[in-house]
Amino acid sequence: MKFLTILLLTILVSIQAQELKQKPEKDSKFLEIKVDNPDLQAEIDNLKEQYDSELKVQFKEQKKS
Repeated sequence: MKFLTILLLTILVSIQAQELKQKPEKDSKFLEIKVDNPDLQAEIDNLKEQYDSELKVQFKEQKKS
């Protein structure tokens, strides 16, 4: 019974870790958008910088608490 409990916990933890690992990959793909129009590309780059700075602030706040 102990063995089954440990095995089940190990499987659940590994599944959860894989799910957490996959989320940043989706974000990074989202940030890699390239377009031919220079005006739109400049706007996309500005939005990307805003997003990155907001993430850094959010990470710092989470780290403090």
